[in-house]
Amino acid sequence: MFRVIATALILTALPIAAISKEADKPEVLAVLFYADWCGSCKILDPEVTKARSEADLDRQPVVFVRLDLTDETTRYQAGLLASSLGLEEVYADYGSGTGFMLLVDADSKAVLATLRKSMDAAVIADQILGSIKAASSAT
Repeated sequence: MFRVIATALILTALPIAAISKEADKPEVLAVLFYADWCGSCKILDPEVTKARSEADLDRQPVVFVRLDLTDETTRYQAGLLASSLGLEEVYADYGSGTGFMLLVDADSKAVLATLRKSMDAAVIADQILGSIKAASSAT
């Protein structure tokens, strides 16, 4: 005797506009050069998280990227991630340091700003929003 197990696929009905709408294109890549052992990272990272929440930055055309440079394996993976995003030159120029975030124009790959541990969440949010505005007006 055989038992038949049926698998049901449930699709959520989405409005046609939601399905056919193209995804927004990022204007800025916010690239955190991070390591577990980095004291500056432990100060900057929570401020970036706070800025993202308070200024609703996750609804802006910015992609937050963490390049983990903690050890040889994570450094290798960070290089691959940077390459997949077209950031080979940025990674080559800045990949030997940690404890900062670069705001990079998503199209030109030009560095628009550098965020450091001395900046609070409000300043970080202002820098990100200003970089988005600068990048969008450049296109």
